[in-house]
Amino acid sequence: MSPVAFPDRGIGDRVLTMFRREHPCSFPSSHPCLYGWVVLCAVMLLTACSGMQAGQRNTARVDPLATDLRAILVMGLTDIHSVYIEDISPETLSLAALRALDGLAPDLSIDTGKELFRIARADGAPPQEVRRPSGASPASWGGALAEAILAARRLSPKLAALDGEALYTALFGAMTDQLDRFSRYAGRDATRANRAEREGYGGIGVTIRSHPEGALIEAVDADTPAAAAGLAVDDVIVAIDDTPMAGRGLATVAERLRGPVEVSVTLTIRRQGIDPTQDVEVGRTRIVPNTVQFSMEGGLAVVRLTGFNRLTAKRMAEALARAQSIARPRLVGAVLDLRGNLGGVVDQAIEAADLLLDKGIILETYGRHPRSRQHFEAEPGDVTGGLPIVVLIDGASASSAEILASALQDNDRAVVVGATSFGKGSVQTVLPLEPNDAELILTWAEFVAPSGYALNHVGVLPSLCTAGRTNAQAALRSALANDAQVLRRAFAIRRATDNRNPEARRRAQALCPWQPAVGEGDVDMDAARAIIQSPAVYQALRSATRPEVRAEMP
Repeated sequence: MSPVAFPDRGIGDRVLTMFRREHPCSFPSSHPCLYGWVVLCAVMLLTACSGMQAGQRNTARVDPLATDLRAILVMGLTDIHSVYIEDISPETLSLAALRALDGLAPDLSIDTGKELFRIARADGAPPQEVRRPSGASPASWGGALAEAILAARRLSPKLAALDGEALYTALFGAMTDQLDRFSRYAGRDATRANRAEREGYGGIGVTIRSHPEGALIEAVDADTPAAAAGLAVDDVIVAIDDTPMAGRGLATVAERLRGPVEVSVTLTIRRQGIDPTQDVEVGRTRIVPNTVQFSMEGGLAVVRLTGFNRLTAKRMAEALARAQSIARPRLVGAVLDLRGNLGGVVDQAIEAADLLLDKGIILETYGRHPRSRQHFEAEPGDVTGGLPIVVLIDGASASSAEILASALQDNDRAVVVGATSFGKGSVQTVLPLEPNDAELILTWAEFVAPSGYALNHVGVLPSLCTAGRTNAQAALRSALANDAQVLRRAFAIRRATDNRNPEARRRAQALCPWQPAVGEGDVDMDAARAIIQSPAVYQALRSATRPEVRAEMP
C-alpha cells in the first residue's frame, strides 16, 4: 500500500517563471545612459508589463496589492487548470472573478469585450482599459485579471478600501463557484484552522469549557505538558501570561493556550478548596485532535471515529489492541461507528481499512490529472484476527468514512448498518497560495469502491437498512424474512448506478434513504449487537451483499 500522492506544488512557480520570460521588464546593469534606461523601464512597466492599458493616468499612490495580486491569481488559475477534475478554462474563471466586482463595487461597470476590458465609473470619470488576452494560458489570464482589478481599484474608493483577504475571498469564491460543491478557497484564518485539524497544533493537552473567571478544565490528556505540570480537572484558568481571561470567551482562551511548541505558557490557576491562585508554567507540544473514542460492552468493542486526521488509524489500532487485552473471556466482535463522520485525510481511511483486511482492493481513484489515478490494495494482516465487524453509517457519513465502509463491505469483511451515506465520493488536494498564506482546496479525483461503483453523489448502501425503524428487531425481521435475492437485487442496482445520471442517483438513494431516528434508544447499535451475537444472521447479511463480479464504471 502506498500513500495518496498529491500534485506537484511547483507547477505554479514554473508558470510564473514562464510568464516573466514572456513579459520581460529589465534593463542592463551597466550603460552609459543609465537614466535613459530607467525611464524606458518605467514606460514598459506602464505598457507591456501592465497588460497594454489605455487611458490610464499615472498616480503617485502605489496599490499595496500590486506586488502580490498577479502572482496569487496566476498561481490559483494555474492550479485549477492543472489539477481540477474537469477541464475548465482560465477565461471562464477570470470572467467569473470580474463579475464578482459587481457586488464589491456597484459604482463600476465592467465591459468584457472581445479585445478590451473596459472599466468605467457612473460619474463619467475617464475609464480604464486592459487588453483582453489573446491566448488561453493561466499566466496571461491571471496577469490581465490582476491589471483589471488594479484598474478597478483606482476608479472605485470602495474597492480600493478592501484589504487583500476580503478581495481574494471574493475573487476565488467566484472562481470556485464555477467548480463542484467541495472545491473552495480558504483564507488565512481558515487555513490555520484546517492545518491544525489535519496536522495538529501547539497546545498543552486540556479540554476546557466556559467559566465566569475564564475557563474550566474538563479533561487533562495523559502524557501531555498539562499532565506533567500537575493541572487537574476542575482547575479554573483565570489568566494566561498575566492577562485575565474573565469575559474573553472560550475561543480566545483556546487561542491563547495554543502557540509554538518550543514556547511555554504561564497559567494562573484557581483550584477548588484553595483560596489563593497559583501560577503554573506549562510547555506546549504537538497536539493532534483525538478522533477515536473507545468503549467496551462486555466482549464487544465499540470504536467511534469522529473524523480522519494523521493519527486516526494509529489510534484505532491502539483501541482495538486495548479491547483485545481487556476483554473477558474474549473479544467477540467490534462495532465501528462512523455516523456523522464527515471524513478527513484519505490516507488514514485507507490505513484504517488495511488494519482489518488481509487482502483485496481498498480504493481506486480517477481524475483528469495523471497522478490522480491510483489503486490501493490491502497488505496481509488483520489486527482482529477475523472477528465479526459491524459498521454504522448514516446520511452524514461522508468521504473517508465512505471509503472505510465500502472497503470493508465489498471485501466481505463487515456488515454495514444504518442508512445510505452522504455520497461525498471525491478527493480534494490542498494547494497553498503564497504569499497570503491561504489555500485552494480542489477536487481532483473521484473514489471508486472495490466492487467498481463510484461513491460520488450516491454513497454506500447499508447491508441492513434501519431507516424509519423503531427498533432493531423489526429491522432484522424484515431483512431476514425477505428472500436474499431481494437484497442482492438492491445491491445490484446500487453497484450499477451511473452517478452522472440524476434519475439513477435518486433511484439508488431511495433504496435506503436517511430519515430522522424515531422511537427511543439507538436502533443501529441495538442491531449491531444482535448481528454480532448471532453468527447465522451475520453470515446471512454478508452473503446477500457480497459482490459477485466487479462492476464496470459507466
